[in-house]
Amino acid sequence: MRTSLFELSGKDAVAWLQDQPSESVDLVITDIVMARMGGLELARRVAHQRPGMPILLMSGYSTEEMPTADPSIGFLQKPFTPSVLLQAVSALLAHAGRPVRM
Repeated sequence: MRTSLFELSGKDAVAWLQDQPSESVDLVITDIVMARMGGLELARRVAHQRPGMPILLMSGYSTEEMPTADPSIGFLQKPFTPSVLLQAVSALLAHAGRPVRM
């Protein structure tokens, strides 16, 4: 069984992720603008802790600061539809060699 976790800040997510076995987390989805630690810093820390971990960033703001060189990091501009979210998640998981579970 898989669980979903919703954290209120990037700091909370990093702390939680450090305590999890690597196979228990398939994907990190985060907004770029968050309290205490933004999504870009969260993505940097996750990528450092777990290289290749799929990360999906989203924002309603500009995409100028987006990391583009790392294929394990995706981006969605808000607003988006559920089907666009599903496509982005599926593509990131496929790139990481993780099965897509529906």
